[in-house]
Amino acid sequence: MKTINVISVFGLIMFCMFETVGAGIIHTANYNGHAYHLLDTDGTKWWHEAEAEAVSLGGHLVTIDDAGENQWVFNTFGPQAIAYANANNLPDRNNISLWIGLTDHLVEGSYQWSSGDPIGYFNWASGQPQNGVPDEDFVGIVVSPWAPSKWHDIVGDTREIDLPFGIVEAPVPIPGAIWMLSSGLAVLIVTRRSKK
Repeated sequence: MKTINVISVFGLIMFCMFETVGAGIIHTANYNGHAYHLLDTDGTKWWHEAEAEAVSLGGHLVTIDDAGENQWVFNTFGPQAIAYANANNLPDRNNISLWIGLTDHLVEGSYQWSSGDPIGYFNWASGQPQNGVPDEDFVGIVVSPWAPSKWHDIVGDTREIDLPFGIVEAPVPIPGAIWMLSSGLAVLIVTRRSKK
């Protein structure tokens, strides 16, 4: 009976851990010691929702540190976002962007990364940021159709034609650590039950 309980608890722990990690993720890739995830969208997931999902996954929307990382994010996730948008017949699929963690929503014109990292690189498209409307406070990498891989400012809702997908940057999970944590919890439960 104790063995069945331990197996059940272990299975539940593993299910919860992996179910949470896989929620809302279309594609995952590693770069420079970090895990990057392309978040799904239905055309109504905006910057704050994408950032909240990124935090729930242990990271933030991506902080772009240099031209190499910018190009890697664009090359790795741009085609995936296009394929997902087309396969799911999403609105505005001809104007795809990738949310990054850069924003000036707290103070207009004063950009900061959601991760809190210092800013050392920009890749604005010509004429950007334009602040065409008062709340174009969130930044995305253009995937299509104009200025591919360049940045532009985006409003936080559906008023403008844009289909942004969030890009999460998080530490690479260590499978051995997950296994050890789960095994340790199982042993602890068995030990405590056997002492009773």
